[in-house]
Amino acid sequence: MRLALAPEAVEPDADRSSGRREVVSQPCRVVVDAVCRMPGRGAWIHPRPECFEAAVRRKAFNRAFRRPVSIESLSFEHVEAAAVRPWRRG
Repeated sequence: MRLALAPEAVEPDADRSSGRREVVSQPCRVVVDAVCRMPGRGAWIHPRPECFEAAVRRKAFNRAFRRPVSIESLSFEHVEAAAVRPWRRG
């Protein structure tokens, strides 16, 4: 199971094409994990502007990562750009 940031719900892992994984890097900064290979706690967001805006408005990033995190350097454009990259397996 995985936590989706907005709408806040748990979704099955089967369909990874429906969202992008975000992870917290040091120091507590959220970054897009385009290939789902970065270590650490992750949360998923659908690559739609309304989902991103809802997650920011509801402070879903802080709840998902269970601590205060910085999303200053994260924008919907980062999430959208990662959505067009193909998934790599291996």
